[in-house]
Amino acid sequence: MAGIDQISGAILSQAKSNADAILADAKAEAQAIIDGGGARAKEFSAKIMGAAETEARDISSRADMAAGLTSRRTIAAKKHELIDLAFDSALDDLLNLPEAEYLKLLCSLAERANADGLGGQIMLNEKDKSLYADRLKSSFSSLTISDKNAGIRGGLILQRQDIDINCALEVMIRSIKNELSLDIADILFPDSD
Repeated sequence: MAGIDQISGAILSQAKSNADAILADAKAEAQAIIDGGGARAKEFSAKIMGAAETEARDISSRADMAAGLTSRRTIAAKKHELIDLAFDSALDDLLNLPEAEYLKLLCSLAERANADGLGGQIMLNEKDKSLYADRLKSSFSSLTISDKNAGIRGGLILQRQDIDINCALEVMIRSIKNELSLDIADILFPDSD
């Protein structure tokens, strides 16, 4: 039995030695994994931080561009408002001309609208009709004054059978505005981009 105990002891001793060696190898491998994992974690962390910094710069850049675009749009809108105000002011100036000058303007508009001499009916707004209808009628034999009032702020509309020649001041100002807005903007805002 002593031989079996001795063999058993040797086997146990060998098994314990093998187990200790395996355990030591496992601990060493685990430590290597932990050490390598830490290095990989640091590397991964650095990549994430780099990507986050790049994304933050991109977001900041896009925000700056958006702010610049918003600023340019706001400035453009204000410039457009000022141009509109300039044309509105010009219309008001025409509507508030002294009577004699305004009559000349109406005569000029009627003459231009009836350049072909075919005649027609002049429509005026209610105020202008009360002030200028008789004088216009006496100035143009081929034109009559319509009984209807025109829904315009100033100027006139020459009516013919199927055609209205619109010489309303607001229509004429709008037409001029469409043609000259860029030139007016250059005059009003010479240093703009």
